[in-house]
Amino acid sequence: MGQLRVKAVARAISVLGHPGIVMPAAVIGSAVARGAALSIVTSFTLIAIALIALVLGYSAWQIRKGAWVDMDASRPAERLQLNVFLAVVLFALAAVLAVSGFPAAFVVGTLLAGMLIVLALLLRHRLKLSLHVCFAVYGAALLWPLVAATAAGLVAAIAIGWSRLILQRHTQAEVYLGAVAGGWAGLTLHLLGVTVSHNQ
Repeated sequence: MGQLRVKAVARAISVLGHPGIVMPAAVIGSAVARGAALSIVTSFTLIAIALIALVLGYSAWQIRKGAWVDMDASRPAERLQLNVFLAVVLFALAAVLAVSGFPAAFVVGTLLAGMLIVLALLLRHRLKLSLHVCFAVYGAALLWPLVAATAAGLVAAIAIGWSRLILQRHTQAEVYLGAVAGGWAGLTLHLLGVTVSHNQ
């Protein structure tokens, strides 16, 4: 019974730590903390909701036509299709944000997210990069220099990594590499010095 409870907790953490939840929350939280215009925050929130709906719709369509078993896209062929779709969507979204006049941080941040998906695609023959952990760490990095928020994000990332191991979705190497990749994306964004303000 104890193991069942542990797995139930791990499953709940894994669901709540899904990149589709973690990343929009981190981006919006970071933007608000940095004083982004309300119109920008509202627009991005609506875009994030539309993006989540698009991915869910795509996944549901794949299941309905019998190409996928479930929404997890756990099989290699399913994961390949999903990641290619996500990469295309994220790069297209970055272009839309740029054309729409969004601040550079939103555009570059989205491009980096797409690059993380491409990294997962490039590594797929060797390992299954933990995108849950990758985007959890990336999300935590976006909150820097808000120390308390960043620390909370890193604690959440550790919990998410634990959940993925308990559920046997990844090996330790896949979790650790996901953390490194997410940290790289966050560090890159900060080093580029892009902001959420139009007045750069």
